[in-house]
Formats: sequence, structure tokens, C-alpha cells
Amino acid sequence: MAGTGTIATSGIWDGRMKPMATDGEPGPFEWRLLSSDRWETQFNAKDGGIVADGNGPFVSRLADTHIVLAPGNYRIEWQASVTSDGMPDIRLTPICAQPEFDLAVRQTPSQGNSHSVQFNVPANCNVVQMRAMAFPDGSNRRWLRAPRIN
Repeated sequence: MAGTGTIATSGIWDGRMKPMATDGEPGPFEWRLLSSDRWETQFNAKDGGIVADGNGPFVSRLADTHIVLAPGNYRIEWQASVTSDGMPDIRLTPICAQPEFDLAVRQTPSQGNSHSVQFNVPANCNVVQMRAMAFPDGSNRRWLRAPRIN
């Protein structure tokens, strides 16, 4: 099954992060935006990805999607705005969603607006949930685009 970004090029069904649903509800492998009193998150129609306006003292989930991956080691790469110390304003964080538990994740060095993490999917993880997370002390306007799994 290939989505707007095609699974063959991004490893993610909806790699361009563009809404596809016509009834207002995202499909099972589309990115889902989450509401918050501190954040307004929207799809970026021009460049793909998401744009988030807001800030807060807590880590906040802005969006998520589900991905079915075979057991093994992976690297998720993305582009995002950066904080003053060079960290991504929005970080992609994988967890196992079925059954739910944290995955072993290792942050790799960022290069400008390019970021990545390495993670391992064990055999007992049926579905991975990729979460777009905003951390405190970043910009009031943040963006993330072009997620890709290798």
C-alpha cells in the first residue's frame, strides 16, 4: 500500500504528511494531529509536514502515525526547525503501540535542520507509533517535514 509519500521512498505510508481523508478523520496510517490548549498544529500545505505554534513547560505530542515494521534496526530521519542549542524543535519518537512499550532509541548528531534517531523493533512489537513531540524551551513557531525510515 503506497500513500502520498509512497512507502518505497520514505518507508512511511504518508511520508509527505499531507491529509488524505475526505471525511475529516485520518486513516489508520495517516498522520493524526493532536489538539492542545498550548499548541496549534496544522499540516503545511505548501511544503508538506506540520507547523506548530505555541510553547509550554511540558513535552507535548503534536502528531502521530502508525507504522508496521519487521523486527530489526531502523533509523528515522526528518527535517525540523532547531532550538538555540541545535536540537530539533520537534522530535520524532518511536514507541511500540501494539503492545504498548518504549523502544530502545538512540539520538544521532544533528546536521543543521536534518535530524535522526536509531531504534530497534523487537519481534514482540506488532505496530510502531511514531510521535512528533515538542519539547520545552524551543521556538514559538516550529516545523517538521520529510520523515523517512531507513
